[in-house]
Amino acid sequence: MRNSDWKGKQMKGYKGFNKDLTCRGKQYAENTVFEEETAEICKSGMHFCKNPFEVLNYYPFVNDNAEINEFAEVEALDECKTDDNEKFTTKKLKIGAKIGIDGLIKAFINFTLSKAKAESAATNIGDCSVATNTGDYSAASVEGKSSFAIATGINSKAKGKLGCYIAVAEWGQKDDGEYELINFKSHKVDGKTIKEDTYYTLKNGKFVEVKTNEAI
Repeated sequence: MRNSDWKGKQMKGYKGFNKDLTCRGKQYAENTVFEEETAEICKSGMHFCKNPFEVLNYYPFVNDNAEINEFAEVEALDECKTDDNEKFTTKKLKIGAKIGIDGLIKAFINFTLSKAKAESAATNIGDCSVATNTGDYSAASVEGKSSFAIATGINSKAKGKLGCYIAVAEWGQKDDGEYELINFKSHKVDGKTIKEDTYYTLKNGKFVEVKTNEAI
């Protein structure tokens, strides 16, 4: 997709930040409009994602220093440019209120439900559908085009067909025996990094293939 394909279109989306609300050295603030002179993908302008799942490809819930990143809803007030229909850039961007991890998870749910045509508990074969499983040692899988498999339980796993997305949570056990969320990542089933029809879980922040009948 050429940068000019989205010329003149404004849209709402989501943006990730460091914990101090900075991104690539630029300081942002809540409920504020920011402007830049030019906007070219990966070169200039202010970048954001329309799909909340895509944000985690740039700003995961927890960074390499074990710090929790921040997230906010944003609105482009000028033309948007993209080269992959996933990440967008614009010269004028309104930053909304911070939504944190809880807010981003709610955005996942709202986004998937807004696209869903058919839905079931943990396995779904409908196009634009969502399969969500929150139980421990659980599994979520999808087969329909542009669908989402979300596994948020402890030691959970997810899989999908090519073109789908998987999202998996990673939990760590504290000294008192309680569990805490330490990672939550999503990735497109592209046949390379993430194979189709293959379960994946998260270990140390990385997607790890789960063999058939293998205990996580």
